[in-house]
Amino acid sequence: MIAFALLVLTAVVAAAAIGMQVRDDLGPDAQIPERTAELVAWGLTASILLVRRPDLSFGWIFATGAVVEVVYLGVGVPAAVAFDDGHGSSALLWAYSLAGIQWVPDVLLGLVFCRFPTGAPAGRTWVLLDRVIRWGVVVGACAGLLEDWNGTDAVAGTSRFIDGTPVPSIASALLVVLPLLVLLTGVAGVNVVVRWYRARDLERRQLAWMAGGAVVTLLGWPVAATGHAPPWLLAASAFVAPAALLVAILRYDLWAIDSIVRRSASYHLRGGGTLDGIVHATSDLLRLPYVAVCRGAVVVASVGQAQDDVERWPIDYEGEVLGELVCAPRFGREQISSQDRVVLASTTRLVAGSLRTEVLTADLLDARQRLIAAREEERRRMRRDLHDGIGPMLTGLGLNLDAARADPDRANEYLATAKDASGEVIRTLRALVYDLRPPNLDELGFAGALKLQVAHVAGTLQATTTVPDALDLPAAVEVAALRTAVEAVHNVVKHAGATRVDVVVEVGTALTLTVVDDGTGHDWGMPGVGLASMRERADELGGTFTAGPGPSGGRVRATYPLEVLT
Repeated sequence: MIAFALLVLTAVVAAAAIGMQVRDDLGPDAQIPERTAELVAWGLTASILLVRRPDLSFGWIFATGAVVEVVYLGVGVPAAVAFDDGHGSSALLWAYSLAGIQWVPDVLLGLVFCRFPTGAPAGRTWVLLDRVIRWGVVVGACAGLLEDWNGTDAVAGTSRFIDGTPVPSIASALLVVLPLLVLLTGVAGVNVVVRWYRARDLERRQLAWMAGGAVVTLLGWPVAATGHAPPWLLAASAFVAPAALLVAILRYDLWAIDSIVRRSASYHLRGGGTLDGIVHATSDLLRLPYVAVCRGAVVVASVGQAQDDVERWPIDYEGEVLGELVCAPRFGREQISSQDRVVLASTTRLVAGSLRTEVLTADLLDARQRLIAAREEERRRMRRDLHDGIGPMLTGLGLNLDAARADPDRANEYLATAKDASGEVIRTLRALVYDLRPPNLDELGFAGALKLQVAHVAGTLQATTTVPDALDLPAAVEVAALRTAVEAVHNVVKHAGATRVDVVVEVGTALTLTVVDDGTGHDWGMPGVGLASMRERADELGGTFTAGPGPSGGRVRATYPLEVLT
């Protein structure tokens, strides 16, 4: 609405100004063509930017300049015509005073140069320069409006209520800020050229347009000051800087990434997740009807309705492809523009870290659920073993003791049966205890238990065990390493056809268990339950597990971190 109103106002005032020029109401020396060209350039640019990129400050800066031109051409110039026709009043003199602000659009270019290309000044120096220009424009505009106009022939005999007071004299003195503002605008323009010289690749091409516009504008000022430049040249030069800015913004939309980050943060602070914030900000800024982050067939975050015609960008995190950024082109277009593709390709880097966090969170929840399920399954197994195994044995033991007491003649027979039952109960209890934690670990320590178990499982197979003595290991690592070693040696005895097996334990920041053999009967293509259980033990503790051919046979290697678990 604001853009449309500004566009209509620009067209009306420009047409009126051209009409006055055609009627020659102001004479040949009036600069109506140049001022009208500047109004059209600034009004059009402001309208386009307010529609396409309202989040950037450039549209509002150009809108301010266009409004100044509207006020000058729509009010100040007609007042000058009225004075030329012999009319005069205090109100007309106030309107005539608006000629003192016609320089404002030229100085506002300094703000554009300072803030290009992100819409905000970068660095403390340019923040300070931006602030000085803004306040300088306010002071200079007030001074131009209030300065002493009584010495002007056209307004002789007319006065304002401030005339005859110190205000006009003070305002005239404050006009000293105008040369300073022009100088600072030139400095800001030169800075754009310097940044273009130092930039590379796409950013350099973007800055080239604004740098060219700054050079043409700054060189045009002294030419215009001579008063000898043809009006058509001055009118054409008014379009240079606005056109350069439009091309730089609409063709090389590099700072959309910055806007996506800012808007993603705002979505996050309002309660949405980080990924939700990024996809909403991306859809909002690039006006895409559908944006989604997918992990396989699962849509992790999305905005809009799913489309058939989409484009995809892989989301890579440190060499690992975590998912895809899926986007549909704007309505009415068959494909996404090349500039939007640049932004979206960069957006995948923003998404990667957040998606990695989502993946780790999902894996953690999955591991927690599996841990709970395993714990409950273990409890169920123990209850079943106690209820179905030891329970009947103890019941039978009690019945035999009752029978021995009731029938003394057969007491010895019943007592013998009861003794066998008690022995079976003890063996079953020992098996349950061993499943919880091998007793040898507490009796002999990890090194002694490992050597004993390896030797027992290896049987007649030549086996060596190399393990440091007096290790202080976490209980979970002791159990996992011992059972992995026993299972690996058992597989060698059963499947490998080996004559020798070596078990080596190394301890640093992690415990590394290596089991190698000289067998040739391994079938690594079809891993069984044993290998799966060994891998699960390593995964549960955050370690690694590998199994496959070794230098002379098979090799199994597992690592278990120690720092996190101690």
